[in-house]
Amino acid sequence: MSTDAFTRRRNWATSVAAAGLAAVVCAAPAAAVHPTEMLARTPAGDKPNAAATNPALSGDGRISRYAAFTSGATDIAPGTDGAHSNVFLVPRAQPWSLNGTVWRANDTVLVTRGAGGGPANGDSWGPAFDGYDYAHGGREITVASKCVAFVSRASNLVRGDGNGRADVFVKRLPRGPLTRIAAPGAATGVDLDGACKKVAYAAGGTIYVTNANGRGPVRRASGRGGAADPELSANGKIVVYERSGGIFVSRPGQQPRRIGSGTSPSADQWGRYASFVSGSRIALARLEGAPRVRRGPEGGSPSMTAGGMWVFWVTGPDIDSTSYRRPSGCPEGASALEVMGSPHGNYAVFSCSSGEAFMTYIGPR
Repeated sequence: MSTDAFTRRRNWATSVAAAGLAAVVCAAPAAAVHPTEMLARTPAGDKPNAAATNPALSGDGRISRYAAFTSGATDIAPGTDGAHSNVFLVPRAQPWSLNGTVWRANDTVLVTRGAGGGPANGDSWGPAFDGYDYAHGGREITVASKCVAFVSRASNLVRGDGNGRADVFVKRLPRGPLTRIAAPGAATGVDLDGACKKVAYAAGGTIYVTNANGRGPVRRASGRGGAADPELSANGKIVVYERSGGIFVSRPGQQPRRIGSGTSPSADQWGRYASFVSGSRIALARLEGAPRVRRGPEGGSPSMTAGGMWVFWVTGPDIDSTSYRRPSGCPEGASALEVMGSPHGNYAVFSCSSGEAFMTYIGPR
């Protein structure tokens, strides 16, 4: 990134903060080098034999106890057959602290295993976690992640799955049961609230919200058709999603409201701000009051941190953000595909066109 481009990016972030769309954005250093390690890897630490995508981090503040990704590899963990994509869980190795210390991976676990112990018989993708933190009485309280949700076409993950389409699944962590939420149409994407009580998912082009245990009423949060990529607030009430080229916010008892034109939304945990791709640029928007959208630098796959203070995105081979210049990047000749930042911006996980998925440590804050 040139000095002029970086200056424009920082000025955009500062103007957005000044307009009340996000909290104060730190002035980024001219350059930053951060420790990066392979997230999707074999037990020997090597690159797996199939690409890794959909990197995700749990929402528990500066700890981020879990990471996850999707891959069709057969050499990451036993129980796969190479015929389908699977969801893998990477627990964080202790010790950790509330200060955002360096993240180290524990052994990778296969989440999408058949109910009888055999391989899953359909593709699985799109892992999403719960977890959040908040301030109370002068203390920061971090709520550990309890679940990971994902979408799967497999019919043998739980017994009695005979509807013949992709459903939503919620796995209790670390070794709890797997619950299937039978979608009214083919499911495509899912997100969890902060405490594994509510789940939002896209099915048949419509966004729905229901209980994460699969029981109770189902609320339709969007118009029918064309909706995807739900982002659910920590309290399980506010959903941000894209529909037919627009970004919408939905609250219980209110009609969905269009925020602006765009795709690939990412929202803060409290339903106040969102980032998305508008044209070829990263945009920030306020979700409360009169819609106000500010477009910034070119990029894709935005990921907003818990309070809306920082946004990560991909640009060419690199990962960029409103607080640090180039937190990391992909191998030479590869492009960055997706990125997700942790709630406080201490870590970022990202995937590359060369097939790798990485974890990079930004630093304590």
